[in-house]
Amino acid sequence: MTPAERHLIVRGTPVTMLEGGAGPPLLFLHAAGGGGRWLAFQDVLAERFTVLSPTHPGHGGSPPAEWIEHISDLAFHYLDLLDELGTDRVHLAGASFGGWIAAEIATMASHRLASLVLVDPVGIKVGGPTVNRRCPKPIGSATTPSAAATPRSPVCSGPSCWRAPRSSAIR
Repeated sequence: MTPAERHLIVRGTPVTMLEGGAGPPLLFLHAAGGGGRWLAFQDVLAERFTVLSPTHPGHGGSPPAEWIEHISDLAFHYLDLLDELGTDRVHLAGASFGGWIAAEIATMASHRLASLVLVDPVGIKVGGPTVNRRCPKPIGSATTPSAAATPRSPVCSGPSCWRAPRSSAIR
């Protein structure tokens, strides 16, 4: 499928968006390196949804928005985009960096979401680390004061230890 390319201005910020499919709207927020591309999985989603895939400001050849200082600014930007499109509720999916933005939108305006899918999101911090018990680099144990304060032990310093839950398929 070849998606349509739309150009919009949202509160003074130019937005390039790929759109395709038929069905309820699904806003897909791409990873940091994925802007401006339509991938095979979006074709599959477009069989059941109208997929809206905007490029983040400053990504995929779109101009940066100097007013963006925090992830919440991007979340508000996409809520403004939904307003511009006249879309009250969407299915929201985000991958990596887009997952972080999607999670922020969910905390701000869950009433605007029909569903939420986070695919390997970055940046999300929820109460403490998720520890992979097979970590090759433990830095504490139940006998050390820092580890004894939490029920999770050993505490891990390896990159494989910090895991966000994988998403399930969109229903």
